[in-house]
Amino acid sequence: MGVDFTAIVDHGLSWDELYELPRALNAAWALPPALRPWVQEWARAGRASWGWKLSGLSSNAAEELFNEGYVCMDGPDGFRAAVHKRLIEFTHLARWWSFLHERDVRQGLRESLRLLSTVVRASMVIYLPDSGFRPSEASDLLFEDAGAGDVKKWLETNVGPSMADVASFLDVDDDSVETAYFIEEVNPGR
Repeated sequence: MGVDFTAIVDHGLSWDELYELPRALNAAWALPPALRPWVQEWARAGRASWGWKLSGLSSNAAEELFNEGYVCMDGPDGFRAAVHKRLIEFTHLARWWSFLHERDVRQGLRESLRLLSTVVRASMVIYLPDSGFRPSEASDLLFEDAGAGDVKKWLETNVGPSMADVASFLDVDDDSVETAYFIEEVNPGR
């Protein structure tokens, strides 16, 4: 089984804005051209827009976020999200390997996350694998009401430094793929 792509972003949304997040994402969403070929080949019959995916234990997103600490969303073009009080974890059907080694996939996912980050007024995107590798354990902090700084510090302490820049992805080999992650500052001046 492959390891999927994940990105954790902080957000500057009020409670009311969080509850209206699907509307805001739908208004801004545009699939980057670099990711379009991958989506056309691999993302089959998914949602056409962002929308809440309630667990069935709550009657609305506000109740689920308050009671469970997070609420899930399905999105278009292979995206999904778990919205927490302080952070949002975006996932995509693309594999972590593709993000590391396929230029168009990496470019398209980064463009997508920059767009999503603008909508949620994020200051940081943390790109990491979804499971199996040590960096993925940072996702557990989302359930502890951690902020982006907490996730960054945990990664630096428990995994090591972030990859220096996008060019570093070209140097990721089978030995270092298990510790690869990348932090990108976005929306300067937020």
